[in-house]
Amino acid sequence: MRVWLFALLLALPFSYALVVGSTGQVGTNPVIYGELIAYEYTGNIHVYDVLRKEDYSFGPGSSPYIFGFTVVFETRETDEDLNDDGDTEDTVIRFANVRDKKITSTNAVGHHPSIYSDLIIFSTKESEMAVDLNNDGDEDDDIIRHYSIDSKEVTLTKVVGDFPVANQNYFVFQSSEKQIGFDLNADGDAIDDIISVYTRDTKEVKRVSVAGQRPILYKSNYAVFSSDGEIKLIDARTAKVTDINQSGSSPFISGDAIMFTRDGKLYGWNMQTKTAAKLDVVADQVSIFADRIAFTTSEKLVGDLNDDGKQDSVVVRYAREEDIDGDGVSDFTDNCFSISNKNQSDADNDGIGDECEIDRLKKADKKPESNSEQPGQEKVAETETPEERKGIAWYWYVLIILLLPFIAYYGYKYYRKRQKSFGF
Repeated sequence: MRVWLFALLLALPFSYALVVGSTGQVGTNPVIYGELIAYEYTGNIHVYDVLRKEDYSFGPGSSPYIFGFTVVFETRETDEDLNDDGDTEDTVIRFANVRDKKITSTNAVGHHPSIYSDLIIFSTKESEMAVDLNNDGDEDDDIIRHYSIDSKEVTLTKVVGDFPVANQNYFVFQSSEKQIGFDLNADGDAIDDIISVYTRDTKEVKRVSVAGQRPILYKSNYAVFSSDGEIKLIDARTAKVTDINQSGSSPFISGDAIMFTRDGKLYGWNMQTKTAAKLDVVADQVSIFADRIAFTTSEKLVGDLNDDGKQDSVVVRYAREEDIDGDGVSDFTDNCFSISNKNQSDADNDGIGDECEIDRLKKADKKPESNSEQPGQEKVAETETPEERKGIAWYWYVLIILLLPFIAYYGYKYYRKRQKSFGF
């Protein structure tokens, strides 16, 4: 009996792959760092702690971004002068410490902030400050600036750009051809947004001839962005753009994994194997950090995710990856995570590995056809249910296995004691 239980406990950790959970919180624009997910809901900034299952509100704001325990966001002034300039007409960059809940204003007017280490990078509209920040003769531009949390100083780059992101070496952002006044991608007009790279040491700006929006930069100096519905990769060191031949939106990068969405489903792309994986998870607005992702899901597609008895909200969810088949490819980017396929072969490039295609065909041959779907009923992916899909972390199984001999020993002693007390 004990041998059977031991074998079962050993097998259980390998019975889960992509573990999907719901925060139960309604929101948009999630960004994850470790166990913390920053997001916005009805004009307020929230941070959800996955480990503690707790949600914190940091007041009015939008465009959240998180690094470590610091969440940064923009807040539109209403009845409070957040930057002490004598009016309440600005949008101000603020940040908060998740641990002590303290909110600090940078006093800088700006939009679309991101953060790396102690550096907050953002764009500022010249028109809001009524100042020609880059001295080009007009006040129509978005200019990249950054704020040091340590020194409390704001630095002006004089570079035209918006939606900036940073790492230890570079800023990557989008630049408006209209503001620059030049057709940077030589397509016959000057109305596009072009991806640009700013080197922090040399202050050199490189503008690539590729249109793109909202880049995300990783510490390896690779950034990912979307361009006319296609996912592209740029090496900030060389400003070389690579087309990964995947359509989609909302791309995010961490390590060797690029996550994005396509047709309402979650996809992963592996930078090492250069293959895509279609994950049967309904998702939008995805963010990734290490082995965690955060994304939003419409309840209309999968059912009630926050237990309010309704199916009309967009809920923030998260997932943890593993390597269920032990082939060395993490489940976020494994196109066949139930069967070992280290080479990730995918002949038809549909995001489902050949090994799983063959396995699925074999199982289909053994199953009788059914016609259980009712007319007008929308088919929901098998991996998506109205309930939160839960998995148990591997270390709990290890703990149970270690405790099993003690449970068996003392359980047996208790059983014998009860036998004697009842006289048999």
